[in-house]
Amino acid sequence: MKTHLLPLILLTLVPLGLLAASTDEIDGLIFAGQLDTAEAAIAEMAKTDPDSPDILYLNGRLYLAKGQTGDSLAALQKAVKMEPDRAQFHSALGTAYVRHAETLPFMERPMFYMQSIDSWKKAVSLDSDSLEGHMGLAYYYMNAPAMGGGSLVLAADHAKEVIRLNPELGEPLLEQVKARKEPGMPPPEAPSGN
Repeated sequence: MKTHLLPLILLTLVPLGLLAASTDEIDGLIFAGQLDTAEAAIAEMAKTDPDSPDILYLNGRLYLAKGQTGDSLAALQKAVKMEPDRAQFHSALGTAYVRHAETLPFMERPMFYMQSIDSWKKAVSLDSDSLEGHMGLAYYYMNAPAMGGGSLVLAADHAKEVIRLNPELGEPLLEQVKARKEPGMPPPEAPSGN
């Protein structure tokens, strides 16, 4: 079955209770903006195991897609606490921390940004193929000031990992990193000299 048909099939069958979707399939629905269908699929999945960390994870993703960042953080933090070795949970939590920080006054944001970087680092330490973890780290290192841990060299390193995992996303990201230059530093593709 072609993967582009999957959302259409899920849109039709999940609300009718005729098909149970997997965590990855529901995640795909959320990413595609099919929030009502994703919510119905989560409710269907919750019938068999309402306290599952996967349900918390998916609800966290759904809340985030709806702009409910506080609810998203609460659900994802619980999921991580229940299954601390799931890279997917940590990477989603990192993204939720950033999105929540964006809703706060400027002076309250740094704590959440630091938690996001910790979550993404944990994600890539658990799974070196964590696309969301590498993307989060690349964007963080590219945009953060040096005193906040920003580094174009580290941003380029993570952008190269994104290229390895998904060239369509990684190549433009690396170009963004290369377009910037830290004062007094060589471009990110050059060796650091140590």
